[in-house]
Amino acid sequence: MSGEERRRNMGSPVSARVLGLAVLLLGAAGLKLTGVLLHPGSRDHLWLLVLVACELLLGLWLLSGRRREWSLWVTTSTFFCFAFVTLQMLARGITDCGCFGPLSLSPRITYWIDIAALLVALSVLGKIRFRFLLPLILVPGMALYVGALSLAQPQHSISKMIVGQSWPSEKAIECSADLSKGRWVVLIYGSDCVRCQSMAEDYASEASRWGGQGKRTRLALLDADQSEIPLNPSFPQTVRGKLLSGGLYDHAPILLLLDQGKVLRFEEGWGTVDWSDPAHGSWI
Repeated sequence: MSGEERRRNMGSPVSARVLGLAVLLLGAAGLKLTGVLLHPGSRDHLWLLVLVACELLLGLWLLSGRRREWSLWVTTSTFFCFAFVTLQMLARGITDCGCFGPLSLSPRITYWIDIAALLVALSVLGKIRFRFLLPLILVPGMALYVGALSLAQPQHSISKMIVGQSWPSEKAIECSADLSKGRWVVLIYGSDCVRCQSMAEDYASEASRWGGQGKRTRLALLDADQSEIPLNPSFPQTVRGKLLSGGLYDHAPILLLLDQGKVLRFEEGWGTVDWSDPAHGSWI
């Protein structure tokens, strides 16, 4: 075996740029794994574990220094695929890409993280001078980014929920209770998301105490992904349902207050609700 082959097999020193790529991959894998372990049982559990394994292996391969050029080409292809998937999320109006597990980041941010990683991997390969590589990546990257934003659904999901008007419209949802009667807190979420699923269970647990506190308000969980995940039977104040019409949900949980079928208030986002706070205590 020649000296060159021996060096190639044993690996070469890891540069700062390669170390950064490896840390990004290993960090993303670790956060995804944390989300899976904290909230097992989601429908996306299996493919997330596969993705975690791939990111871990690629990150360790980069750190090993073995077959450096091959590992960088695989890394380049990986971040190209990540950027493509993120563009699709942007076009669909998704607000949390799920790339970093419990750490919520918009695809608008993670897309540029992927582009930066792609640029770094190509620069380490050294096939193209950096002054040519930079516009070669950034110009089409910006064009695709703007194009994806222009394709995103222009009408915001909660714009169809207007305070003082009736909701839901006919055939918009399927629910085990009639939301046009009584007072309801409604959580619209996606059970495909482990974070959303955990939020739904937390809300259901809280709602189970409302009856004992003399509250007449009940909780309805409306699933945008139409999964068949059963609700804990110890939550009698909660009913389940699903969305039947498109355009009502963009992967950010929506909290809605209904009274006799009329919208009183609505909110969207990941903020934790403190029902003892007067701001939300009045809901129940």
